[in-house]
Amino acid sequence: MKMVKKDFSKLGTFFEIPNLLSIQVDSFREFLQYDTPSEMRKNEELQAIFKEVFPVEDTHKKFTLEFVSYTLGNAKYTPEEAIQKGVTYSVPLKVNFRLIRRGGKDPSKVTDVIEDEVFLCELPFMTLHGTFIINGVERVIVSQLHRSPGLYFSREEGECSVLLVPLRGAWFEVVVDKHNNLVVLLDRNRRISAATFLRAIGFSDEDIYKGLFQVAEEALRLGQVVATKVTGPEGEIYARPGEIVTEGLREFLLSKGIKRIACVSPNEIGVSIVNNTILADKTTSEEEAVKKIYYRLRSMTPHSIEVAKNLIVGMLFDERRFNLGKVGRFKLNQRLGKNVLLTETALRREDILGILRLLLNFVERQFPADDVDHLANRRVKRVGELLEDQFRYALMQLGQNIKERAAFIDEGQLNPQEMINTRVVFSAIMKFFTQSQLCQFMEQTNPLTELTHKRRISALGPG
Repeated sequence: MKMVKKDFSKLGTFFEIPNLLSIQVDSFREFLQYDTPSEMRKNEELQAIFKEVFPVEDTHKKFTLEFVSYTLGNAKYTPEEAIQKGVTYSVPLKVNFRLIRRGGKDPSKVTDVIEDEVFLCELPFMTLHGTFIINGVERVIVSQLHRSPGLYFSREEGECSVLLVPLRGAWFEVVVDKHNNLVVLLDRNRRISAATFLRAIGFSDEDIYKGLFQVAEEALRLGQVVATKVTGPEGEIYARPGEIVTEGLREFLLSKGIKRIACVSPNEIGVSIVNNTILADKTTSEEEAVKKIYYRLRSMTPHSIEVAKNLIVGMLFDERRFNLGKVGRFKLNQRLGKNVLLTETALRREDILGILRLLLNFVERQFPADDVDHLANRRVKRVGELLEDQFRYALMQLGQNIKERAAFIDEGQLNPQEMINTRVVFSAIMKFFTQSQLCQFMEQTNPLTELTHKRRISALGPG
């Protein structure tokens, strides 16, 4: 018999009561996409992590292990049976891998392709009530409140700085110090001249001035800032970018027949800071700048220029190591006035110049400093994102483990089952469910405390 609800209110109810557990249940569903066929899944959450880590290739490029798809099986017990028996309510996670083997006289020639389904781990599964049952005990993963990815401007002790916080990766900071020089801090560690850093990532002095200021070709007059190199007919340099046109320089250039130059107005915001930075920088080429930064970071000379460049560029522009996330890209778009697609989560070189331009405006007090504790600069990580972080860590370990195991297996016996050590993933996932500060025993005083616990936001945990 269907229960009939009687409404005693005089005005009636004008809206449906929302599902208060959706913060947990919807996030978990989006993470696994378990109700979507494997070929129709979006490149997000767990699917995106597999695509990010795989394919895995050995150092000699004799094999490549590719990810095809994953499937979720059925739970062995119901939630009620799992509580009674004191076991974990979980479902088997199975992954289809494709192994491509190469060999023979031509190293690039494919000799064999093996596709196999591998049991990866027993994945704790969320019940309809938004809880997990671990060893017969109901647990709740509390949503985490953490600092949102984006730009943060601050002013303290006579220095102005901007901090770029990514979703994943090392923090990137630019400071205008007490001597009015632009300085870059990579991973908040060593201070490097911004001119050296920009030169190392491919910007010339001319590019810096064109990217930060309005450059125009004008007739020579006192006080102008040279924006592009002024050279003679045989390539001799008459004036460097950053130099100010003095009476002596003006007369010298006129004597050489140069009456117009590409220049920047001395009244532009931040032009004196950029001049100081460029003129104080001793490096003259990209290669020299790369070597200098590598030495500052590693305290040793690089073996080759490629190694040094990969380290510097990888720290900021490799999506695997530095990822803004959709929220970070959205916040950056807001600040820079751009309309870059949210799916483009890697940092771009143009973004660096945009950040510097904003910092120069901030130094001139064009806008106030940010309050990092304000809720506008915080965001909530739900259960799906927290599990995503754990899976990424586990699969990164698995990828490294596959390379090591493959080195000890005979080439003729290489197959996905032999190469994959499932304990690596299972132990990392279970460690989160049993030891994380955010995975807590559910409060069961009454139904209201249960609901409150599932909707709680905590500042605990990493990040």
